[in-house]
Amino acid sequence: MTVSATVGSSLVACGGDVLVQSNGSGGASSSSATNGATVTSGQTTVASGVSVGSGGSSPGCPPEPPPYGSSACAGEVPVGTVCSYVVPCQSGERSLDFVCAEYSWEMVEGQACTLPFDSCPNTDFYCNGDWILPQGTNPPAPCPSTRPKTGEVCFSGGFGIWPACGYYCDDKTTWTTAECVMPRQGVDGEWSFDGACNEE
Repeated sequence: MTVSATVGSSLVACGGDVLVQSNGSGGASSSSATNGATVTSGQTTVASGVSVGSGGSSPGCPPEPPPYGSSACAGEVPVGTVCSYVVPCQSGERSLDFVCAEYSWEMVEGQACTLPFDSCPNTDFYCNGDWILPQGTNPPAPCPSTRPKTGEVCFSGGFGIWPACGYYCDDKTTWTTAECVMPRQGVDGEWSFDGACNEE
């Protein structure tokens, strides 16, 4: 599959970049590979009858990445549009792609994470092999925005919890993972770490 794109001079959280999925090929001579897709930059292209303006201005991506439970996006952009954002996550800034599906925004499949159980503070974005945006109802509780301490109380809210949460140790180099160990569902538990950080 070829993805035609118009990419601005820089990628920022506001607006993002617009990509439109297409079975055809772009008309520009230069291209680069992004997440396994061909990205053609620097011009206005037409893909499947959808015109994409320079820098993502026509149609425009939402100013922020879509959250869990986002509504249908077809009124904002054509179905099949992919918007990219740089998102601050526990492992650092990550470029994440979202596609306007038939009913709502979804995370583009196959975006691998570099560190296990990574997450992005103040979002529901989570990586369990690949980056995911929860679908359906009652998703697991997001990982804490800051690394909890061993033995600190944790609670899933009754809707489950992710298998683990990943964080950098204080040295900002060593990666550690924590699990919320609960005696039974719906009861307060405690954070238990893998021991990678010397202070734990």
